[in-house]
Amino acid sequence: LAADSLSPLVQRCTVPQSLYRDMIQAKIDSLLFSEESMLWLKGSLGLQPNHSLEWEARIFVKSILKILQEENVLRTPDLLKDLGDDVPTEKEPINIPKRMLPVGGHRHFTDGERVVDLNDPSMNAWHFRVAKYLAFCFDGGLCGPRLALMDLVCEFISTPQSQKKIDEVVMFLLHIRPKDFTQPFLGVQLRFLVHDPNLFENNIFNDRVMHGLVELGWFEQALLRGDSKRNGHAESSAIEKYAQFLARLLECKTASINLKAAVCRQIMKCYNRVPDGGSDDSMRAHFGVLCQALMEMVRQSTIYLRAYATLTLANMASAEIVQFEIMKMSIIDTCITNLKSSDDDLIRYTLVLLTHLTKSLARVKEMDRAGVTDVVLILLEKTPSMASKQPLLAELAGVVGQLCNDDDVWKKMCEHPCQPVEKLMALYYSGPQGGRLRSKAVFALKMFVDRPKQHGAVKREAVATLAKTILEDLAAGCQEELLEKKNAKNEGLPKPEANPQNLDFAANSILLLGSLSKSAAICSMIAKNKNAEAVLTNLTFAEIGQVDSTRDKLQKLLHRVSEAVKHDRQVTGSPRVREARP
Repeated sequence: LAADSLSPLVQRCTVPQSLYRDMIQAKIDSLLFSEESMLWLKGSLGLQPNHSLEWEARIFVKSILKILQEENVLRTPDLLKDLGDDVPTEKEPINIPKRMLPVGGHRHFTDGERVVDLNDPSMNAWHFRVAKYLAFCFDGGLCGPRLALMDLVCEFISTPQSQKKIDEVVMFLLHIRPKDFTQPFLGVQLRFLVHDPNLFENNIFNDRVMHGLVELGWFEQALLRGDSKRNGHAESSAIEKYAQFLARLLECKTASINLKAAVCRQIMKCYNRVPDGGSDDSMRAHFGVLCQALMEMVRQSTIYLRAYATLTLANMASAEIVQFEIMKMSIIDTCITNLKSSDDDLIRYTLVLLTHLTKSLARVKEMDRAGVTDVVLILLEKTPSMASKQPLLAELAGVVGQLCNDDDVWKKMCEHPCQPVEKLMALYYSGPQGGRLRSKAVFALKMFVDRPKQHGAVKREAVATLAKTILEDLAAGCQEELLEKKNAKNEGLPKPEANPQNLDFAANSILLLGSLSKSAAICSMIAKNKNAEAVLTNLTFAEIGQVDSTRDKLQKLLHRVSEAVKHDRQVTGSPRVREARP
């Protein structure tokens, strides 16, 4: 092999190299290749484990499928026939791997019992590789995409005996065992494993199977299944154990990047789910144990995992208890570090997290002292208004608006050399009509101008020049809503729900125009826009006009504009005809 590496027979890259098939076959028979490598070797070179290994794997898979068939949960019954009519089945599939053990340095299969040295490291290592091979065979290795891990963890198995057999198989395939191969695999049940605080410090496992089980939510199902009565206390206890289990997975140094990303997705899925009992505060409280693990990921992991962990924290930060926990862990310094990175996703998720944290005035002051305000404004100045950056800029504008809640921070931002108001106006023009970027820009501008005393650096008259474009956007959104309702009525369909993005933009626009219209001069400017009164009148009949938070403000804005129109008629002597509502 060394000679061939130094002086190969084939020295042209366009010609296939010499393959030592015997050496490759020996490694395949020893199960030393990864699952992806075994698929490639089978498809490209036609190499696969010897017949004895594959025969036992077929018996193992078919025995499991037989159990699933008896429970009427097998998706594809034809798989039993495809595995081979001559392949037998066993009532206890877990016994099959026990006979797939090396004897005298060779793999030997026998139906008889034999004495095995449980402290033999080579035997235990082989046992670990057998578990990985059988998991690979079940999860696409034998039957392709027609059979996957999701078929094994079906939650509709009614017979306790069958469920016990399936759980034993799952735990074997997962194969959580000590790192020291002189110790045997014990196959401890999950409900006992979750109590070990050092579970993943002292043990290894099949990362591929763990990834699949996390994505499928099997661990939560298994823990809840152990509580037969399923009362509120038992369910809360199971979810607490599940949260601790996920936290240990995040802290596990041997877990793959994809596995940790899957854990983050599962946390967000579980955290945002409202239990059947009603309030989810008690359930969400258990996920406080995840904050420390997520914070460690944000600080020490790769950009990919930092972004995932930040997004998970942003989802969890809607709860006050989570905000309190992460503030104690110096989240502000971590956010500043993230904002200075060059990854758009990481920056955007950090801004979403800051949006939650800036809802408290005390935290806004603390963030300003730490330097968040300067970092945010510099980011606003330096980020270009290209299409790919608009989701980030929308979140950035929202954070700038939230920071304006504090008077001292508002004054500091007004005097900042980056001129945030002018930048926000430019962002509005660069965003799509009625889109999220325009909505957040209007929100931030409203926070700048809605003050008892006007700041010298923030001219309301300059902001009021946006009124024409804002009214055009409102008219377009209103027309779109009325058209959808008309089409639904003609087709006999139920009344369509309003677009949340359009509602958000309309609400922020009404608040901004309402704030600007408090000045008689600016209100007159707004009224001089073509169809301003008609657009506002139409809005009162639209969905936004029925929302409690905006209905009264819209009526006041319409009244001011109507009065300004009347005054304009009296002064100019030229009547203005208000267009009828469509």
